[in-house]
Amino acid sequence: MPRISGFEFKPGSPKSDFLSCFSISELSYLKDLIERCDLSAKEGAKHLNILKQAISILEGMPELQCLSDHMWVEIDSNPNTAISFFLGSDNQFQTLDEKISMLEYCQEFHDKLREAFSWPKINTTPYLERLTNIFGNFSDLTTGQIGFMGRANMHQHAKMLLTSKSDLDIPKFIEICFPKDSHKSGQDSRIPSIMDLIYSSPVKTTVSISIALYVDVFKAALEVLPVYSSNEEDGYTVFWDQAKKYFEQDLANAAYKDVIWKLHHKNHEIYSKLHHLKFYSAPSGNITAKFYRDLRINKTLH
Repeated sequence: MPRISGFEFKPGSPKSDFLSCFSISELSYLKDLIERCDLSAKEGAKHLNILKQAISILEGMPELQCLSDHMWVEIDSNPNTAISFFLGSDNQFQTLDEKISMLEYCQEFHDKLREAFSWPKINTTPYLERLTNIFGNFSDLTTGQIGFMGRANMHQHAKMLLTSKSDLDIPKFIEICFPKDSHKSGQDSRIPSIMDLIYSSPVKTTVSISIALYVDVFKAALEVLPVYSSNEEDGYTVFWDQAKKYFEQDLANAAYKDVIWKLHHKNHEIYSKLHHLKFYSAPSGNITAKFYRDLRINKTLH
């Protein structure tokens, strides 16, 4: 079973993307289940075949298995139903050499996957030099996930989720994501709202930066994750009430708004709750928010 699954809700879209996270140690069981399926009768057979190949490639890379402990699978909604993979580590004490090795092995993993399906290869290196140019001191950041997205050459990019151990880096992250010299009308007013959401949160909040490295440019987005605890459910509710107050308009045209905004959905087998937000600059230049819900299975019943 996946560790966690979830949905990404985007402004102006009537559909959501689907994500699912699996422990590296359990991928062999997932591959075995796929092999037992009659894929010719499955609507998602194409994605299952790609997933099976991705697991086979990872099985042949013991170094990458040692450096990572989970893999996210993302399936985009129609009309672009591409499947993408992100390898990650929960290790908060990565050495610089481990981070560099993970970048290199993830590149190798995705090169092999693209070769298997005759997709164009991505080359957005040198990673260390580019990340150092963005952050200055890269050694203090934890590499949460690394993936590669985009099939067409112009859209190909490497994607990385980086987290700092210090709250002092939050203003730096915001400046990287939303440089002052590129602010559009109305953008300045949203930055204080983001800062207030983070600093006034009644529950522990993790702030990460998502970096997309294209061949000659990079894009950055800010991810804000309130840490859920059943002992602090009132504080968790306050956080999302504040988020809704500030950013509900971003999903004004999205479908299933009643589903998105309900804090919890539960039945005896599955449950879902609001999980985190991502802030990014839209093509218009305005700061926009995406919302994510998780989806978990009650493993005690299986």
